Amino acid sequence: MADVSALMRSVLAGTDAHVYVKDSNFHFVYGNAAVARTLQTTPEQMIGKADVDFVDEQSAFPFREADQRVLATGKPEVLLTEIFVNGERLAFEDRKFPVQLPDGSEGVGGIAFLRRDQ
Repeated sequence: MADVSALMRSVLAGTDAHVYVKDSNFHFVYGNAAVARTLQTTPEQMIGKADVDFVDEQSAFPFREADQRVLATGKPEVLLTEIFVNGERLAFEDRKFPVQLPDGSEGVGGIAFLRRDQ
């Protein structure tokens, strides 16, 4: 059987789905290549930064609110939202859910899909 970690890294790097994990302070601890491309950065440069470091406050606000609800309730949530990157409007369906981080603390995971119907 293949090394599952290597396999998952390959899947996450190759998908156009935006996959990310944030800590309880809503800073990225992981973001795949799709998220990084949209935010015009690299996965490595995302670590430790928040949404507001990449998009304007108005665009970041719904993400923060949803992240807070997921942490407070422990329940998944679907967020339909949009951001503007270089003047281009991007609409997303963002599925957020609680995750346990390697240090045992709680965080927020997410898988977001670009909505093509917009």
